[in-house]
Amino acid sequence: MSDEAGEQADGDTSDEDGEHAVPVAAVEAAPPVATRADVDATTGDLAGAEGPEVGDRDAAVVAATGSVEASDAGGDPSTAGVEVATASDPAAEATGERAEAARATVDTPPDDARSDDAPFDVDAQPADDGDIYDDGQGPPPLRRVTLRSVAFGTVLTLLVAAIPVLGYLGQDRLLKSRGGDVVVDSAGPTEPGYRAFVTPTPTALVVHRDAEGNPASATLLALGAGDDGGTVLQVPLTTMVHNPIMIRRLIGIWEHDRDDESFRRTTEEILGISIPAPLIDVTDESLAALIAPVAPLEITGTDPIVDEDGVQYAGDISLAAEQVGPYLRATYEGEAELAHLARTERVWQAWLAALGEAGVDDAVGAATTGIGPFLRALAGGTAMVETLDVQPDEPMYFGDIPPLIPTDRFEAQVVDAVPFPHSPSPGRRATIQLLNGSEGATVPMALMHDLVLAGGAVITVGNADAFGRETTLVEYSGTANREVAADLAAVLGDDVEVEQMSATRAEAEAEDLVITIGSDVLERYDDGG
Repeated sequence: MSDEAGEQADGDTSDEDGEHAVPVAAVEAAPPVATRADVDATTGDLAGAEGPEVGDRDAAVVAATGSVEASDAGGDPSTAGVEVATASDPAAEATGERAEAARATVDTPPDDARSDDAPFDVDAQPADDGDIYDDGQGPPPLRRVTLRSVAFGTVLTLLVAAIPVLGYLGQDRLLKSRGGDVVVDSAGPTEPGYRAFVTPTPTALVVHRDAEGNPASATLLALGAGDDGGTVLQVPLTTMVHNPIMIRRLIGIWEHDRDDESFRRTTEEILGISIPAPLIDVTDESLAALIAPVAPLEITGTDPIVDEDGVQYAGDISLAAEQVGPYLRATYEGEAELAHLARTERVWQAWLAALGEAGVDDAVGAATTGIGPFLRALAGGTAMVETLDVQPDEPMYFGDIPPLIPTDRFEAQVVDAVPFPHSPSPGRRATIQLLNGSEGATVPMALMHDLVLAGGAVITVGNADAFGRETTLVEYSGTANREVAADLAAVLGDDVEVEQMSATRAEAEAEDLVITIGSDVLERYDDGG
């Protein structure tokens, strides 16, 4: 049941937005229950590292993420000594005839070349009396273009053009620090100083809508290791929002705001993970088109229900493509949402099984956006179909239908589905740089799972600048991260050291925490945790 119309939002119902294996000689694969990440147990290679070509199972951090982008902690000697003067730099103003000769100059056009209809200088400011120009004489002279300003513009253009390259080139191992420097790695994954980005687990939020455009269901799709298989996680619409004030249920956010972005961000905060925009919308008609290549779907054990068109379903049924949408939305009076979702789980299971049997390329097509890539990956591997582990809260008053709240298994279920999340908003998860400080040792995937389960988000992995550390060290930037640093240290062991970074060091690091794993913690995890 959705929130009543009388509920009002406080305006702060959702916070604002905002792998591992540390590469060494060997990387331990994750326990099957603990994570969906796969890791090479012999090579320790990360995607983009020098060595054998990376395959489905050869990356040291394949995780449910797809890839790793790497870099190093050193500098690029090719950029040494390069200086770019800004427009306000006094050095950019040359004097004398020799400087004038060196400038590329654009002269002011003659008065007779001007037209009242001609475009004016975009830098000119309107006069207070409403005239376009203060003197009424037309546009001011165009600025002189100096060689230095040309150089500045060229460098700026190249940097902007490089942004997508830096985001996607894994083999060039590029790392962008907080200060904006881009460093090319010359270190290998087993050498001191190595760094690599951790690509987040691919996720999408699918919303099935009724004829009026209202959400009938919300489902998180998360891909598995190497984009093979993954998880279908149904999110009940009556789940309690994170830090509720006036509106308690997820569907209540939609009813109040009627805004997709607000709905998505509220779902992110409930799950504690970042979910890329936009939502993937499906209707009864689009579902029918998607399912048609493998229809009908064979569903077993259906409770007696009647859809809005009066069609009755019970027991083992065969669903035509056009029946799937109405069936998914059908319910009976008084039916609990969790009972309804238990029935719709079987539709997802039957659909993915039919896609796998038919061949995903033929049944799904070659679409690279929307739901297509997720269906291909989920049907092409082992997919788990689940409903978020929640239970009814205590009623607040007589007759209240309480929202659903997380059980003790809630966090582990989300992390199992999304082992490498990014924080949905600043401060929701502490960002972590995870380093191997013990030469020749591994950082098990189970260790990373524990850090994420405790509220972390592993953003960068790599090696310390020197090996041989025995005691694990957790360093945090700023007092705001002191508590989470202590919590994560407690997860790793009683003897873990915790220190606050200097202001200079904190500014240089991109993450909230730098955790350097010593042999003490590694040995404990190697022995079973």
